[in-house]
Amino acid sequence: MQPEYRASSFRCAKTLIGVFLLGAILHVAEADFLEDANEKLSLHLFHNGVRVQLSGTFDLETYFLEQPPPGLIFTDDKFLFNPRLTLFLDTQIGSYVSTFVQARLDRGFDPSDGGAEVRLDEYAIRVSPLKDIPLTVQFGKFGTVVGTWVPRHYSWDNPFINAPLPYENVTGIWDIAAPEDVDELLEWAHVPYEEYTNFGGYDDKYLRLPVIWGPSYASGTSISGSIGKFDYAAELKNASLSSRPESWDLTQIGFENPTFSGRIGARPNEMWNVGFSASVGPYFRPEAAATCLPEKVSGIIAKFFSVKTSALPGIVFSCGRKFLKRASKCPT
Repeated sequence: MQPEYRASSFRCAKTLIGVFLLGAILHVAEADFLEDANEKLSLHLFHNGVRVQLSGTFDLETYFLEQPPPGLIFTDDKFLFNPRLTLFLDTQIGSYVSTFVQARLDRGFDPSDGGAEVRLDEYAIRVSPLKDIPLTVQFGKFGTVVGTWVPRHYSWDNPFINAPLPYENVTGIWDIAAPEDVDELLEWAHVPYEEYTNFGGYDDKYLRLPVIWGPSYASGTSISGSIGKFDYAAELKNASLSSRPESWDLTQIGFENPTFSGRIGARPNEMWNVGFSASVGPYFRPEAAATCLPEKVSGIIAKFFSVKTSALPGIVFSCGRKFLKRASKCPT
């Protein structure tokens, strides 16, 4: 081996060792920093009987889009910068009671070119009354129990770039009015029929609803638990799965027309999570009552059934269908 080659190989080896050591030092420093930050953002009271933890994420989302934008993205531009600050406040009170709050500063619940706004997206109290049985009851404003994506929908946990298709792909259904006839419903859905193919752009996009609007932070109560390898959950909410964010607060929509949802699942091993979800409830907002003529439409209830199977992180196989059925009354 030539001396020059040996010297070059030695310098390369030293560089690799230096990079490795630098990476190890930074990793240790990062771990120490995160541990210190976690300790400083936590509070212990009454001899650890009450524990409070503050945490959060800061996301910088950038979209390069073709018009019209897909899903629940609202902008007329081909470029969208969407920063988001999310703060979580978790409190554990004894062994049986806990609370959590999620606050966000962003440009809207869904990515948009609107101005900055601050919201309380989630707030709830959880009670686990039985020490040896996994059973939890919660009250407040929180994500739906339907499906397997919502428990991992936060940006830190989400294996996808955005939400799966049922959670953000808009349909032709509106919640502020009932269609006069099938032709109008096809027009709302931008489905060409006969000789009518010009829909006048996508200005009506925000009026259209997906099967499930994201994590569906509607208000209500839920019960969940597990028995062996089987999971179960049920909830009573003030708004349907497809309802828009403006309908989720009790100050906007009450419990006059509640939505009932549930899920049963099985975990045969750590790789598989198989479940069946169902939900029923009116998706109309109160202002739609004027368009629900008794001789035409007496009301509409949105029913959602889905079977979801997930295996391996980031891989989800799912199928679902939304059914519409005539009901006994319009929303009031």
